[in-house]
Amino acid sequence: MKPLTPELLLATMDAGHTVQRDQTLPITDWAEAERIAQSIVALRRARGDRPVGWKVGLTNVSAWSRLGIARPIWGRIYDRTVTLLDSTRAELFLDGLSAPRIEPEIVVGLARTPAADTPQALLEACAWIAHGFEIVHTPYPEWRSAPMESHAAQAMHASLIVGPRLRPDQLADSPEALALALERFTLTLSREGGERWSGTGSVVLGSPLASLGRLVRELGARGEQLGTGDVITTGTLTDAQALGEPGLWHTEIQGIALPGLSLRSQWRG
Repeated sequence: MKPLTPELLLATMDAGHTVQRDQTLPITDWAEAERIAQSIVALRRARGDRPVGWKVGLTNVSAWSRLGIARPIWGRIYDRTVTLLDSTRAELFLDGLSAPRIEPEIVVGLARTPAADTPQALLEACAWIAHGFEIVHTPYPEWRSAPMESHAAQAMHASLIVGPRLRPDQLADSPEALALALERFTLTLSREGGERWSGTGSVVLGSPLASLGRLVRELGARGEQLGTGDVITTGTLTDAQALGEPGLWHTEIQGIALPGLSLRSQWRG
């Protein structure tokens, strides 16, 4: 059996395929997972992909005991995987994705490096806040992977679709009010046909701001920091749902003045 190398994982994700578990060794060590993840970043940079921010995953603390972890995961996102919408409607082509899933999230764009990981310092660093859809896919058959394998595979990121972007002062009268709204707002995700799933900001490590703060601390511990222009998607507000067949997805948000989004998934041609 051969190890899961950065080259193999990247090629597998690029092709929308999955690795052959009977021919590859699992990743069982966080340090190895981080080494592979950073190597994939280097490979993508070498071919012209430009990192523009981060995604944070496994942010639902209630699932940590079942997964045997005590931390989230994260991965880079790129200029070619991020779409900033000028409206609340988008399309997604399913071609080239392996068992894709949709995750409704809160996304932030930074005007500067956060001075600290406190809610006020984080909000002061934000140029904008938005609602978005992260699309994740997997190089592992049937989504069966250990958390460190998900981390190694760039936290499963495929694409990020970001809705209208509002300044923090457009969302609340004070940083304190906005921090509370980000914790308490609710979101409902619905699929054409009537299925619905709901979530709240507190599901994401207590708040999307807490998720952002955790990323600031994790990067700081290894001598890195967020910077001007970085885009961070903070974690899914509902369980990730399989995109499956083409269809229409929609979100509604209450408790914060961010618009919902509509996404139609389809095959090319």
